[in-house]
Amino acid sequence: MKNYFREILGKTLVSTLIREQFIIDRSLYIARIDDDTQSNFIIEYIISILNSKLMSFYFRYSNNEFDTLFPKIRVAEFKKLPIKIVELDLQQLAKTKVDDLLLAKSDVIIVFEKFKRYFVKSFSLFKVSRKLQNWHELGFGEFIKELNRAVKSNNKLRVKEGLEEVPTLTKKDEFEWLDLFEDNKEKAQDLQNQINQTDKEINAMVYELYGLNEDEITIVENS
Repeated sequence: MKNYFREILGKTLVSTLIREQFIIDRSLYIARIDDDTQSNFIIEYIISILNSKLMSFYFRYSNNEFDTLFPKIRVAEFKKLPIKIVELDLQQLAKTKVDDLLLAKSDVIIVFEKFKRYFVKSFSLFKVSRKLQNWHELGFGEFIKELNRAVKSNNKLRVKEGLEEVPTLTKKDEFEWLDLFEDNKEKAQDLQNQINQTDKEINAMVYELYGLNEDEITIVENS
C-alpha cells in the first residue's frame, strides 16, 4: 500500500492511495514514510492533509508557484510540506473519512463507466465524443442529441467497412432511455454530493488541526 502524488498539479495537490501493484511514469512520485517516524502516522491521515485546500495554499505561497497551466511540485518541496503529528485517534477519524471518500470516488467511476459501456454496446459505437464520455454532465435532451450524432458518425464508418447501419433513436426509443439515463445520473449525482461533503469535512478537520481562525479559513477558501 503506497501513497502516490502527481508532479503536475491541478488546482490542488493530488495524492492518492493505491493498494495494487502498478508501473508508474515520471509524472508520478511514490511517497514513503521514513522508518523512524512510521509509527507516528496513519497513511490515510497523510492523504487527508496532502489533498486539503490548506496544504495546496501553503505549497503555492511558500514556493511562489502560481503557474496556472502546469504548476509542479518537486521532491524537495514535497519533503518540506508540514505534516502535523497528532494523536492516532484523530488520525483514525481522518482515515475513516478518506476511506469513505475513496470508496465513493470508486463507486461514481463505476456508474460512469457502466452506463457508458451500455450505450456504446447498444449502438455498436466505434468512437465516442468527449461529451458522451462525460454523459453525466449533460441533460437528457443534449445526451440524446449527442447519442444520435454519434450513431450517424459511426454509421459512416460502418458503411466503409461494409457493415449494416445502426438506426438512430425514434421518439419511442428516447422515451425508453429517459428513465435509464435519469436513474444513472441521479446515482452519479448522489455519489458526487457525498464526495463533495466528505471533502468539505476533511478540509474543516485540517483547518482545526492546524489552528486556523475564521479569517484565515476565508483566505484559504477564496485563494
